Amino acid sequence: MADLTGREIGGCRLIRPIARGGMGEVYLGEQVRLGNRPVAVKVVRLDDGTLTPEMAAEVERRFVHEAALLGSFSHPNILPVHDAGVEDGLLYLVMDYVPDGSLAEAIRPGPARKLALPLDLALATDFVSQIASALQYTHDHGVVHRDVKPGNVLMRKTEDGRWTLLLADFGVARAAAEAGQRTPPTGTYLFMAPEQFEGTFAPASDQYALALVAYLLCAGHPPFEGDLAAVTRAQLHDPPPSLRAANPTIAPALEAVIQRGLAKSPGGRYPSVAAFAQSFRAATNAGDALVPGDDPEHRAPSRRRSRPPRWTPPTITPAPKGRSGLGRAWIAIVAAIVLLGGALGGAGLLRQHTEQAHVQATQTTQASAHAAATAAANATATATVAPAATATAAALIPTATATADIGTSVTSPPPAPGGVGPIVFADVAPTCHNGSALYPTWTVDNNTTATCPTTGGVELKATSTTTLGCIEQRAALPKDLYVSVLVTPLNGGAVIGFRQSALSSGGNTYTGIGYVYKVDRTQAAYGLFRVDSATDVNTLTSGSLGTTPGAEFAMETIAGGRVIDVYVNGQPIANATDGRYRSGWVSLCTDGDVVFQDVQVAGVTVPATR
Repeated sequence: MADLTGREIGGCRLIRPIARGGMGEVYLGEQVRLGNRPVAVKVVRLDDGTLTPEMAAEVERRFVHEAALLGSFSHPNILPVHDAGVEDGLLYLVMDYVPDGSLAEAIRPGPARKLALPLDLALATDFVSQIASALQYTHDHGVVHRDVKPGNVLMRKTEDGRWTLLLADFGVARAAAEAGQRTPPTGTYLFMAPEQFEGTFAPASDQYALALVAYLLCAGHPPFEGDLAAVTRAQLHDPPPSLRAANPTIAPALEAVIQRGLAKSPGGRYPSVAAFAQSFRAATNAGDALVPGDDPEHRAPSRRRSRPPRWTPPTITPAPKGRSGLGRAWIAIVAAIVLLGGALGGAGLLRQHTEQAHVQATQTTQASAHAAATAAANATATATVAPAATATAAALIPTATATADIGTSVTSPPPAPGGVGPIVFADVAPTCHNGSALYPTWTVDNNTTATCPTTGGVELKATSTTTLGCIEQRAALPKDLYVSVLVTPLNGGAVIGFRQSALSSGGNTYTGIGYVYKVDRTQAAYGLFRVDSATDVNTLTSGSLGTTPGAEFAMETIAGGRVIDVYVNGQPIANATDGRYRSGWVSLCTDGDVVFQDVQVAGVTVPATR
């Protein structure tokens, strides 16, 4: 990335670079409108030619995910964030400036070293306690950090000479609800838990990393050193070397605490990172040493904070009377769906949520036109349509790569098929961002309850059996568009509305004219409808999916030209021809109770054949 010194971004003038990482650079800046207050500004530029589109998308996701997390956190040992956004193609995050640097810098050998290893035991205990407090807070908020290491712990010296530690860099954090699910191995190998090398994680993974940091502070070096292969093998299989051999002043009880924190299995560690820290403190006090199996939280009152929700539920203002919104306009849609013979009923499910997040990045350039589908490919796409469907046109991109079978539960959106242009907007948890400028604004309709689960997304409930519960995005959208969303049905069906426009009925104006794509997991059924009025609903195609979708699945639709294609988990389901509407709003709806997350809307380059 070229030096941005002197540039102004997000109301901050960039003075000089102070750090470089895997997600851009961090600059010392000054907030011009706030008395030139010093701040740290993380900047990511995705068009510098060094990233593939896939890499850029992942960096973008991690960046905005970090902004969303830090913006919702408030803890004395977590680095505060003041602002975030997109400006002139740059992603930026404005944070507290911490001039004393990181713990890694403080203990690094050299003339600038602030702390000599091994640390005084009292100071090591204080550091472990502060980091554990921050981690316990994140775990209580449903988040696993996954990259705890000295370089991600910043240090601030107070006026009385004490150190305050600040946990930073949540770029690879994930929801605790995803614990045990397979993910790409992520972290820094010197401070990764065994399960992370195998592609899984848990809150206990952060405890293992903290135990590695504690070992480093007490021994003067990490327990496992060498190249990636050597450290990986050791983390997976080898017991940690004797801590007391490296530092004879360490009591046996304290060594036992660290050894338990470094158990190869998450179940062999302490029940929480707070319990590990409490055991660490107790083991440093004469007369209060603990044996390896002793849990202080089981013999003393807990000091944990209560667990507030990760997302603060927004205040939802009902629409004015006489304009009851999308829900009332969809009465006929619900009736039409019921007439499908029970093929689109509802049932309860277990929740599974993801912490994927995406940045709102309005772009005006379209991708190059995609080549027209070949006749052979069209025939292949037609063969995937359920028998009850009426496929009257070739799928837009019949060779699109699916990320999972329909019956697979997924935790991230599938990649957009070819021909899909720049993202117009993306939203990890519609309505649940407390007004963050990174995300679009959604309108909550009457007959709808919108809440924010602690594990992410937005949960929509229909409050009437005769209407849909909906939220809608009223931004000006391309006439040809792609819509994707992850859904977890708890009861009832999930619905995407698109190409919607105003509907007048009985002297009132509603939203709703357009198209509706519904999937019901219990009945393994789908339907695609056109809505011409409050009483005129046309079934374009409907039928069986053939396979029950996973507990969490992706719904996608492409409306390009006169052809509409619908997908589940990237698998083409059906398509239909209908050229009635060309542009309009997007909505998320349900006739029951569904969690929606990771919404993406993009423009579409339409082949000439459509």
